[in-house]
Amino acid sequence: MVSAVNEQLLDERLAALEEARAWSPRLISKLERHIRTADDLALFRINAFSFAQERHLPENEIIDLFLHATALGLFSMDWSLFCPQCCCVVESFRSLKSLHNHYHCAFCQVGYEAALDEYIAVAFTVSPNIRKIQFHDPDQLSAWDKFFKTQNTAEGLLPDGQPLVNAKAAVARSVTYLPAGETTSIEIEVDEGTVVGTCPLGRAAIMVSIVGAPASGPQVVPVAYGETVHVRDVHEMAPGKIVFTLANKTSERGMFAIAVLPPGFDMGRAPVHFIPFLNGKRLLTTQAFRDLFRSEVIKAREGIGVKDITLLFTDLKGSTALYDRIGDLNAFALVQRHFDLLQDVVRVDYQPIALNFENNDLHSMKATLTAGTLAKIQTRAMNEGDHICRNEEVWYQPLTKVAHAMPVYALAHDFKGQGLGTTWSSPDKRSSFIGNFAVPSE
Repeated sequence: MVSAVNEQLLDERLAALEEARAWSPRLISKLERHIRTADDLALFRINAFSFAQERHLPENEIIDLFLHATALGLFSMDWSLFCPQCCCVVESFRSLKSLHNHYHCAFCQVGYEAALDEYIAVAFTVSPNIRKIQFHDPDQLSAWDKFFKTQNTAEGLLPDGQPLVNAKAAVARSVTYLPAGETTSIEIEVDEGTVVGTCPLGRAAIMVSIVGAPASGPQVVPVAYGETVHVRDVHEMAPGKIVFTLANKTSERGMFAIAVLPPGFDMGRAPVHFIPFLNGKRLLTTQAFRDLFRSEVIKAREGIGVKDITLLFTDLKGSTALYDRIGDLNAFALVQRHFDLLQDVVRVDYQPIALNFENNDLHSMKATLTAGTLAKIQTRAMNEGDHICRNEEVWYQPLTKVAHAMPVYALAHDFKGQGLGTTWSSPDKRSSFIGNFAVPSE
């Protein structure tokens, strides 16, 4: 059942969103349809990249869409720290200010250094003022739903494409709330394998190996639920009935999950890969985020790491004279257009680039340039029969100075990548040049 929306507020915020910038045709109506008709889970921690891919929309525009929608109160931002091994949501925040340098997965009992371009994910949840969903009050969910739908992510996949969280649910025997100050008993029957018990908050962790002959009666394992732990209590039990008695020594309701892993199965070594998601680095380098959320800063004492980033510095030649010539407002508009063009990146691919000359001699004019499997240009010197109108002697000036350049014949001119809406192979063309960049002297 789909919950009702606040019609007046939704209309007002969507109208403001429509005016925020120029959008692709019908984009706002697609977002409105999602808000109105999607089930609760589809409105909780929305992956902007998946939203774009499912609707064949540009990623950059969808990121801007959700950022503007968040600034207008249609959505809230969720910052999550993923465990790269078990795909649980170790921690979740509503603000960048709450992020910190280190985090510890209670399920795997492994600690990690936080890095903006790795497992810090940013997602978007519909505002309760627009449409109330069950995930706005996760404590009202069943223990099972809260654990698997809010404290795990479906974005970590096994090689067969199945979310790891589904595999975790398949081996789970119990997910139970623990009333404050009380002792709760959980019984399971186990024939073989390893029993793993964990609390999302890290207040208890156990591992029980099943060995030997079957037990003649129930076996009791006492578990203290209280202070944070960073190692598992390890036990050995016989096959049969095991009773876990969990004493919650805190003043808050807790949770405990129990799973039985098959013999030889190691959840922490599952071959997991993540579908693309909006990470912290991508968000912080998005102009709309910097424009709309200037107060968002990282307050971690040691900062947050970034493992891979490229900085591009640009300068408009003659910009001071431009301001003097056409006035501040007109010049500012042109400068802003310059930055807008820089934001309009179609796609970024990472490929090894190689440039080789025959006999390592530029003047052989026999060159091969490759960008991984995406692109290739192969050239030779011009022959007498190649010269028809000598227009190859004239070309558009490059964006940087060159010391020396020569027209060559392109034996291969291929592009097989994505993002441009087309690929091509244009061999046997008088369409290339080779040369040297001009390196300014110090």
